[in-house]
Formats: sequence, C-alpha cells, structure tokens
Amino acid sequence: MSKEISEAVSEVYPNVPHKIYHCHYVRNLGDILFKQRYTTLRNKVVNAKIHSKFRSLNKKYLKGTKSTNKIVAAEHYWIMLAMEYIVYPRECRSDYPFVLPYLEVMNRVMEITRCLKRL
Repeated sequence: MSKEISEAVSEVYPNVPHKIYHCHYVRNLGDILFKQRYTTLRNKVVNAKIHSKFRSLNKKYLKGTKSTNKIVAAEHYWIMLAMEYIVYPRECRSDYPFVLPYLEVMNRVMEITRCLKRL
C-alpha cells in the first residue's frame, strides 16, 4: 500500500488496523527481488532472437516432415515440437512476478538439452 493511501485510510478510519492485500505485497516483493535480474535475463533472451530463429527453422523443418523416410519425418516433427515447447511461455500472458516467462523459456531450453543428451 502506498504511503499516501495508508495515511488517507488512517485519517478516515483512525485506530483501525490496516491490512495489505497479500497479492500487492508479494508483487512489490517480486519487483524488489527479481526486477533487475529478470530484466537482464529477458533482454539476453530477446537479443538472442530465439523466437525469430525458431520461426525460420520451423519452416525448414516443416519441409522435412513430408519425407518418405519415417525416421527423418519423425525427427523433424520432434524438433518442431521442441521449439514450440521452448517458446510457448513467452507467448502466454505474463503475470510478473508470479510468472516469469523468460525464465521458463530458459528452463525449457535446459530440459530439451537434457533430453537430447539422453538420445
């Protein structure tokens, strides 16, 4: 709650305890804890142009799905699904700081990397 609102409430309702809506408290805390680091992460992901690179790669791999070789076609489908899975959080509505889509993008990149290592 802002200082001004707190003072106005105290003036209108003297001697009444104030309660801060938990959501606002957590949001403000999230700004304090994450804003600088998250902004840096977001800028690095955006500057890497992952989304635009994936769009152009998607067109390339879409052609491969028409291959008569079923293994090649399946491989191309898997790559397309992995790319879509990675960028999906970025395309959803963000409720910062409760949802950190660019952090989720990076988590998914690491998850797909681990999957690839197992293959």
